[in-house]
Amino acid sequence: QVGHDANGELFAACHECNYPMCKSCFEFETKEGRKVCLRCGLPYDEFETFILVHILENPFHLFVTHLFIYYLYVNLCLL
Repeated sequence: QVGHDANGELFAACHECNYPMCKSCFEFETKEGRKVCLRCGLPYDEFETFILVHILENPFHLFVTHLFIYYLYVNLCLL
């Protein structure tokens, strides 16, 4: 999950426990090779991590990315 905090800064949150992480912390964690949530220990999904890093690098693509994910979901359900 991606959102904005009270100051308008981007953050990523675990999809299971909603543990929030600021953009720079999330980027540091993924660059260091950590692939699990710091709070609950649930592994990050590879595709989800790719999408989150892309969104955090370019927040203007957030809406387009959501549409793309929805498109993929709909097409996978039709298979």
